[in-house]
Amino acid sequence: MKAYLLKLIGGETLTQNDTYTIMLNIVNEQYNPNEIAALLTAIQMRGATVDELLGFRQGLLETGKHIDLSDYDTIDIVGTGGDGKNTFNISTCSAFVVAGAGFKVSKHGNGGSSSVSGASNVLEGHGVKFTADADKLRRSLDEAGICYFHAPLFAYGMKFVGPVRKALAIPTCFNLLGPLINPCTPQNSLHGTANQAQLRLYTNIHQKIGDNFGVITSYDGYDEISLTSGFKICTNHFEKVLTPVDLGLAYIKQSDIYGGETAAEAMKIFDNVLEGTASEAQKNVVIANSACAIGIMNPNLTMADSVSMARESLDSGRAKGVQDICGNQFVKNWRKGDIFLTEKRFTKTFNRQEIMAKDILEEIVAHKRIEVARQKEEIPPSVLYKQVEDILCDSSRVRRSMRQSLTCSSSGIIAEFKRKSPSKGWIKEEGRPDVIPPSYDANGASAISILTDEHYFGGCMDFITTARPLVSCPILRKDFIIDDYQLFQAKAIGADAVLLIAADLTKAECASLAKTAHELQLETLLEVHSEQELDYAGENIDMVGVNNRNLGTFHTDVATSFRLASLLPQDFLLVSESGISSADTVKELRKAGFRGFLIGETFMKTADPGSALNDFIHDIIS
Repeated sequence: MKAYLLKLIGGETLTQNDTYTIMLNIVNEQYNPNEIAALLTAIQMRGATVDELLGFRQGLLETGKHIDLSDYDTIDIVGTGGDGKNTFNISTCSAFVVAGAGFKVSKHGNGGSSSVSGASNVLEGHGVKFTADADKLRRSLDEAGICYFHAPLFAYGMKFVGPVRKALAIPTCFNLLGPLINPCTPQNSLHGTANQAQLRLYTNIHQKIGDNFGVITSYDGYDEISLTSGFKICTNHFEKVLTPVDLGLAYIKQSDIYGGETAAEAMKIFDNVLEGTASEAQKNVVIANSACAIGIMNPNLTMADSVSMARESLDSGRAKGVQDICGNQFVKNWRKGDIFLTEKRFTKTFNRQEIMAKDILEEIVAHKRIEVARQKEEIPPSVLYKQVEDILCDSSRVRRSMRQSLTCSSSGIIAEFKRKSPSKGWIKEEGRPDVIPPSYDANGASAISILTDEHYFGGCMDFITTARPLVSCPILRKDFIIDDYQLFQAKAIGADAVLLIAADLTKAECASLAKTAHELQLETLLEVHSEQELDYAGENIDMVGVNNRNLGTFHTDVATSFRLASLLPQDFLLVSESGISSADTVKELRKAGFRGFLIGETFMKTADPGSALNDFIHDIIS
């Protein structure tokens, strides 16, 4: 264990083989609780990587009980939990609806993590007894179209980390593993995640696993399609941002899908949905999730067709019929009601997951989508696009290259005009765009970064409009770019380059935005924070920046740049961002291959940011 801990302390990540070996050793009780706690804490501090989770997954599957259902084409429908929303059993209801629509479901589940009732709770509440007997599970799949895997009966390895996780009382990487260790490793899955970061992580994991998948998250933090907001879905075939309207359904309130204060209340809603007596909102949220699962099983269906199939399964009573077959309404002693029978020597000690901490990045991006929508109402895209077209046709306009400026600079400083941050609050509320950026320019900045996010960073687009005629160096529009519309805005206000944050985007979204940026004669700075984001650096990316600050936790560590330096593609100009406060650090980063250094707070917190920049550059070149 010491060797693995030293790697983590040194800023390295573990390989898939490392975590696989660790999991085997944990099951063989080769580590003491303190070592396991140290390992889980170290990984949690920076976030688990795709390979680390895949290694733990491999170890848990290998040490657990496998059920061979390879001759069935099944789907699992389950969320990661941890969204803290306490909804009723939406994914469990959806599993019965999908089975009622004629598809085989091999559902994996446990007790509730962020709600009063998980899948196992609601089934157990109906008198269901769980089994790990393969023959009984296959019979359930044959006769009902669904079988259920109660997680503690299969993932034996979890019990060896359970006491440590309980003692730590914080989320760990094991919170994310539940949906990934279905004991039959189904060919298809619909996994719900509680935020955008988890969605990207799960998408990358499924791409490596090679199964047919869908990963969803709602923009207001539900690990399923909630219908209370828009949602994102990533599959093998597409990545889309949709709204309830796209499904032909209405928006609903969060209170409409609340699961109640007790497991009994949640179970009553579950019954009402399948019996057809639930509210329209409760029915529709189950139909929405069921439709996505149906679409994964048959990608040739339109969304409207999938919704129609899900509604028919529910309204016709076929979903209820699946429930009845599974246990004759789960209460009567049906002659085949033992299909879930097993010993009850396992307790719920390992059923609970810790609620995941809220990711501020997800909140910012959700707010940004609303903000951009409002901006489009104020200035319609057609009006903005015409304005930009005129700019592009104006041959007198000066083009400035941020990449070239950094390449030719002896300092490479990108001085940032940032008045506020979510972690620090106001840094310089009185800071003026007609004073500080020109002072940066006069004191040797190679480029200037200007924050244009108003709500979280105290900026606005007018700051670039004001600064542009007053400075000669390139200006980077720094914002959370999620829409082509924002690129047209950047061109219209006079920016020379834009920031694309990998953590905000899928790889396809990033590539599309970068292509559009180049068409608008804007350079692109791709921002990454972890190894799994490095493959975002593709065509139309001019510079790659390592953000030393985790945008979810705002923890900053310059070691991130040094750790990723050797992994970064050398044909891109490299930039280190955040947490740089000394000239010596810049000198060391230069040795590691970086040519740009984005620095804001170090200058902005002083009385005279321009003079502070001048002194900093002097220390670099002296």
